[in-house]
Amino acid sequence: IKLRTASKFLGMSHGHIQLREEFRFDVTPNQHVIYDSCSQTFVVIRDDEITRLSKAGKSTTRWQRKNMYNAKFSLDEKYLAIQTQKNQVEIVSLMENASCVQSCRRSSNSTILDFFWPFADNFVIVTNTGIELYLFPSATGFKGKRELKLLKEIKLASSSALPAINNAANSVANLTAGPITSWTASAPWWSVYTPKHRVLLVCSGTASLQGCHFTPGSIVKLSKFNVDSPISLHQVLITPIYGKLFTIIIKDSALDLYQLTREVVFKRMTLPIAAAGKVAVHVIDNLLLVHLIDQKVSMIYDIKDKDVGFPAAAPLPLSMPSNDPSPPYDSTWRYIQPNLVLNVRDGIVWQVTMNLEETIKSFADRKRLVEFLLKRNSSKNLLLQTLKTTIEDFDELSVISEIFDLINIPLGQAKPVPLETNQTIKREPSLYNTASSYVSWMTSPTISRDRDSKDEEKKRSMPRLVEHILKSSSSKEDDWNNISPTTSTDDLTKVGDPERRPGKVVGTIPFEIVITQEDMYTHVFLPIEEKNLNFKYMISILTEYIRSLNYNHIQVEPYLNELLIRFLVKNNRFYQLHQLLQYHVVSDSVHVACQLLSLEATYPPAYQLALDMLKRLHTYEEILEVLLTKQQLIPALRFVRSHKEVKGVTPKRFLESAMLSRDTTLFYIVYKFFEQRNSLLDCQTYVQQFNALFPQTL
Repeated sequence: IKLRTASKFLGMSHGHIQLREEFRFDVTPNQHVIYDSCSQTFVVIRDDEITRLSKAGKSTTRWQRKNMYNAKFSLDEKYLAIQTQKNQVEIVSLMENASCVQSCRRSSNSTILDFFWPFADNFVIVTNTGIELYLFPSATGFKGKRELKLLKEIKLASSSALPAINNAANSVANLTAGPITSWTASAPWWSVYTPKHRVLLVCSGTASLQGCHFTPGSIVKLSKFNVDSPISLHQVLITPIYGKLFTIIIKDSALDLYQLTREVVFKRMTLPIAAAGKVAVHVIDNLLLVHLIDQKVSMIYDIKDKDVGFPAAAPLPLSMPSNDPSPPYDSTWRYIQPNLVLNVRDGIVWQVTMNLEETIKSFADRKRLVEFLLKRNSSKNLLLQTLKTTIEDFDELSVISEIFDLINIPLGQAKPVPLETNQTIKREPSLYNTASSYVSWMTSPTISRDRDSKDEEKKRSMPRLVEHILKSSSSKEDDWNNISPTTSTDDLTKVGDPERRPGKVVGTIPFEIVITQEDMYTHVFLPIEEKNLNFKYMISILTEYIRSLNYNHIQVEPYLNELLIRFLVKNNRFYQLHQLLQYHVVSDSVHVACQLLSLEATYPPAYQLALDMLKRLHTYEEILEVLLTKQQLIPALRFVRSHKEVKGVTPKRFLESAMLSRDTTLFYIVYKFFEQRNSLLDCQTYVQQFNALFPQTL
């Protein structure tokens, strides 16, 4: 079998759902193609040859056995399990010349439905009479052992009226280029297994399903449940959606979603499909991709959408590679979970992918589009571009306000990153000695000081306050969480976690992405600032974003307030700036205070606003530094006398400033102030100058 790989998009046509070629293989008569979900590879059986196919390449094993119709590789790829009879499996070591034959516990009336390795040292055989878990010697090898040690067995109710069929025979009959002989003609008994979560469903009747969850060396039996009507293997898939594990039953013109938990299985919803006929389903990025085979279109459903019964995007055909002559939705196609399509006739394996850039073109409602993108993986750049475009298109402020609330909800719910391993908080530096240095603080974003959170009513009233300020300014100036492939819960995502108890709910399902303040500042606000849009509109946008942050209990980063101040100053909106500061729309921070100090020449009241802000922040050393920089020595002395908690007061700095002022009276006052505090021990130079200016008389 010749393998030809081609893993890039080639001239892809536009569409929501695209097929990317993974690899090709030659098709020969009487070969059987089986998909091994545990190893995520394809196994091709032809005569006495077994070939394992994947994107990485192929490996071929020759084994002199007849009537091989099912074969699977172990997780470490060192063993191969082959089935040639209905009630036994032969396991072959590929590293050494050894094998072991394992028969069913009840060989006389049992038929193997499936077999697999849930763990490297566990082997499972599923029959129409029960589930058998064996200890597998993956590390030591067989060492002459003829059979495996049974660890646990779960019996299933059996009926002679219900014939059984092997899963491989059932699947191979649909994944083969030639005929294959199965044990029976019908298949009311079958099983489906999801290796990622190690959950098995066995159909023990025409409409009855028994679930099991595998842990190392054990089996946890789940609740048995019935579906509405008889189903076959190809109508069932097990998949996680938004952190919950679901069994999806494909029915005529509808999908039934059953949620699996440890204690109970219940129908979560019925999703109507707007067309009848053959249907196939993939689940990618928490979206249901429903392929209508007869209509030759695919639809996208989001179960978290408010209008869950309607497609999230317009129905469109699959996008095929331009160099592929295969007709879409061909009858020889087989749709394999989680995201593969097998073209049996031409020997092609495609990967199903989402094209979000094309998908979002179906959204007319920007708010609904943002909700959709927040729940998608790898959509951060696209979402930021959408936010930027929304602002540039001058959408209504009420719509943008709702969008800001949407993106800040996951930001408020996100857990803080541990500072000792991921982040370093920079200490607020003291103010520099010259007024020109304050300007440099305008472009130096660091983590601001913690501030007291506003009460809820004040946050809700902020939009009305901002609206009032804008108007006045205009008149004056113009269940299951954290799914992991290796763990499982009470809802089958962390069953083995001792901290989790049945029925306990831990938090809510988080959004897939989080838009931080830095993201908005860097990728949205700064590029828009360079385009010189209407400044009133931009001021409204920034104040709405700050309002949304406060409403969601998120500390506003200083650089956002500095950006808002830059907009106001650039357009000479000083009265509006004064009001925003007075009503604390712009939150207090040392950086904002420094920015205000740099505006003193243009707007003199900014100096006092900065001092008031520093006082509210209790940054006494910075206040003292500002007063000394402004040569206001008498107010600085009064400040030191009234605030005994001020630290780092150096008499030399005061005395030096007094001497440079050439005001002997000022020098006398400063000297006597520190003399009374006994703080002149290290100031002998200034003591001598004082004695020279004011000689003591007897």
